[in-house]
Amino acid sequence: MPRLAPALILLVHITACGVRRPIEMKAVAGLLDLTAHDFANSPTLVLGGEWDFYRGKFFSTAAEASAVIPERVVLPQTWNGEGTATYRLRLRLPPVEQTFAVHMEAQLSAYEILINGKPAAASGVPGADAGATQPATLPLTAEVVSRGDVEILLRVANFHHRKGGIFKKIYFGTSHAMASQVQATRLADMALVGILATMALYHLIIFLLRRRNKAALFYSLVCIMILGRTVTTGEKLLPVLLPAVPFSVYTMIEYLSYFWGIPFALRFFYELYPGRQSARIHSLFFIAAAFFSLAVVLLPLRLYSHTSYLYLPVMVAGIIVVAFLLIRMAWIGEPNARALLAGFSLLAVTVINDALNTVEILRTGYLAHFGFLGVIIGYAAVLAARFSVAFDQSEAAALELKYANETLEQRVSERTRELEKAKTAAEQANYNKDNFIALVSHDLRSPLSGLHSSLQVLRLAPLDAEKKDRLLSVAEKTTAEMLQIIESLLQLHRRQRGDFSDDDQLVTPRSVVDNLAQSLAPSLNEKQLRIVNDLPADWQLRTNTHLLRHVLRNLLTNAVKFSYPGSVIDVRREPGDTPAISVTDHGIGMKNEQLQALMRRGRNGAAAGTAGERGSGLGLTICREILESQNGSLSVISHIGSGSTFTIHLG
Repeated sequence: MPRLAPALILLVHITACGVRRPIEMKAVAGLLDLTAHDFANSPTLVLGGEWDFYRGKFFSTAAEASAVIPERVVLPQTWNGEGTATYRLRLRLPPVEQTFAVHMEAQLSAYEILINGKPAAASGVPGADAGATQPATLPLTAEVVSRGDVEILLRVANFHHRKGGIFKKIYFGTSHAMASQVQATRLADMALVGILATMALYHLIIFLLRRRNKAALFYSLVCIMILGRTVTTGEKLLPVLLPAVPFSVYTMIEYLSYFWGIPFALRFFYELYPGRQSARIHSLFFIAAAFFSLAVVLLPLRLYSHTSYLYLPVMVAGIIVVAFLLIRMAWIGEPNARALLAGFSLLAVTVINDALNTVEILRTGYLAHFGFLGVIIGYAAVLAARFSVAFDQSEAAALELKYANETLEQRVSERTRELEKAKTAAEQANYNKDNFIALVSHDLRSPLSGLHSSLQVLRLAPLDAEKKDRLLSVAEKTTAEMLQIIESLLQLHRRQRGDFSDDDQLVTPRSVVDNLAQSLAPSLNEKQLRIVNDLPADWQLRTNTHLLRHVLRNLLTNAVKFSYPGSVIDVRREPGDTPAISVTDHGIGMKNEQLQALMRRGRNGAAAGTAGERGSGLGLTICREILESQNGSLSVISHIGSGSTFTIHLG
């Protein structure tokens, strides 16, 4: 797209500055005096004014024409219907011999130029009737080498078009200036054809690569239609460059491109702004183009040439529809709508110019194919803006992708570490579960078995009162052990859930220990043990009463279990910055490996007491969990054979 900019600039330069605009010189009564004309400063001019006109006559010499009284017509001007005629103009030139040229733009009739009675150029073959006439609509140039008077005869025959006669301007000037003017005009047309062909091919390829982009397809078709009009009007590049192309072919191309340019342009804007117009409106324009095209294919030129007038309302309606759409899009702030509106405005002006030329109100020539440059430039601006947005988005996506690639290894590593942690936690939880189930199964099975055996003996064996009391005492003790196990399990569950119902309050640790000593009296008496409570009577703590009681109960129960009969259990306050209570027994103590196993999480530290007592091994684990939940801790010092000291540190 950017490469089109130099071509557009070149085209505008050629069109606007390539030649000077010719002035019109008007003949009077078939005579035009140019003896005083300055051809150096104004080398080309238009032969206008009154020409001699001989309707239905074919003259070859001035003598034949002089014998008949002529009509007078002002050129350019056409007549309606079929017929033949001869036009005559006498020129008076400067007395110095020069080489001049007469240039005829493409006319609608077959015609021939005679200079001083000699054939100089012809478009087709004019004849007295349709059989003798060979139609053509070609521009031509005839050289005039003369000094003094020159007589120009134009013999015209029309049997194939709705209009006959001289439709376009006739140019006269020096040979060099005329050649430059014609060359500049044709070069501008060729440059436009190149631009249109490039745009058509470019957007067709875009559509083929991305079929959803139908706007590109119809834009390509519009370019092709304008290209068709360009090569078949004005300087008629198609028949000039390819003389073998039949007259019927390039005239059909001229009309078909005229008809289909409007619906294709409408559909292009419809696809560019989808949903902004009714599809039925576009269908009507396509139906109209198909109807007129059918007339071109089925009817002869002398009949279907009338369709150019009839199609004018369709063309004007199409301009109104597109103009309304673009004005509305610009009003609501649709991106790039203003650029398209500006370009389309230029096209609309040139299309109206062509319509006025068709009805012979203006004689400026057909300019719509040049006006289409406005749409090309506007749409180029749209594409440039869209490309810029797409490039920005692509660049942003590329940066995001680059960042993702750069951080991928890090994110994978982090995710791997997270998965490894989760795996380790899952494995640890599974291990704890298995260990817990084994521990509970073992520790509940033993007391349940003893209880079951005692109950069976009571039911089946004949026993005296003493043996029954002893068995009931064993069952009661076993039941107490089971309740202790269940209580420990409940406390562990509540600890894991963080569900402690008691709130912190002021507690007197000495009172708690005294109450526990009373509840443990049977076990103490059985082993002749004594608890020495050295805690200060006025010492108070703010803590969870229920949790403190549970921890101290577990520690005192263990002390009873592992103390030698007749010994004492000491409970005292330990010095330090944080509150600490120690429970010391004088019992069997623990080896170093037993001590490490006891303090390791998830390990069963159960062992037999001095009297063969059994426990769950959960008590100390729960104590440690409870204390840590309260920002405290549990420590132990033990020596084999001399007892153990358990100290609770309250946070």
